[in-house]
Amino acid sequence: MPKSVLYRKLYNYWLIKPYLSKTVICCRFTRLSSLIVVILIWVFTTGFSFFGYNPPEDHSRILDYNNWGKPDSHLFVVLTFNQRTQIPSGVINTFPNGGVTKTLKQWVSVYLCDADARKAKKLVELVVPDELAEDTVVSLSPRWLENTFFISIRGNKPSRRSFLYGPPGSKKNEHIYAVALDGTVREVNVIPSKAKEHVAAEQRQDSHYKTDDSREYVWVGASWHEVIISTNQSPLENGRRLNERIFILNKKSGELEPVEGCRFVK
Repeated sequence: MPKSVLYRKLYNYWLIKPYLSKTVICCRFTRLSSLIVVILIWVFTTGFSFFGYNPPEDHSRILDYNNWGKPDSHLFVVLTFNQRTQIPSGVINTFPNGGVTKTLKQWVSVYLCDADARKAKKLVELVVPDELAEDTVVSLSPRWLENTFFISIRGNKPSRRSFLYGPPGSKKNEHIYAVALDGTVREVNVIPSKAKEHVAAEQRQDSHYKTDDSREYVWVGASWHEVIISTNQSPLENGRRLNERIFILNKKSGELEPVEGCRFVK
């Protein structure tokens, strides 16, 4: 190839090279921008399902316990434990083991129940404090002080894992609430020593089987979904008071509801 022709080609390439580089860069930038736009449109149209949470849901259950009601009466207390949670959704939040459920709120609903009237009245809702939000345990004391009963809420701070601070039974924080029958609530340091139970522990079984007991009492057995009772006026069968299924938990509303129809169980 003659040198003149070679020089001409090199000169032409030198002139158009900058334009070629700019074109390549522009093409690459355009493709990258298009890809980003597509990703953003996909994320917004799917409602952030790539890394989001499902709508909040409320879950309720009756707290298990076997106890006596208010001394010399047919009044008793039932507690329900409620949680508002959000289940993770999307690829990121559920990877690799389904993700971690977010707890938004925890609270205890306190019901005053009347065995004779078959009614349950919600007295108050106790919101679980943040320092008790993990490994929460709620218990109802069997001791009464006239028209006041006592509720204990124990738990740990969310940042303090139970496996670092002892087994689940040893809670670090505790709040005790004194609740009156009119719904008044106050926090106390300890349950007063003069607060008493209906019957002593060694007499419970005997009093449950008494057939001529004129003293009013109500025995309560609560499970996750129902409440059964037995009073000094419950029907007798083979010398034993029958248990009566009196309330159930409405799973949709989280409220206690009276049981319809035949309620006696052995």
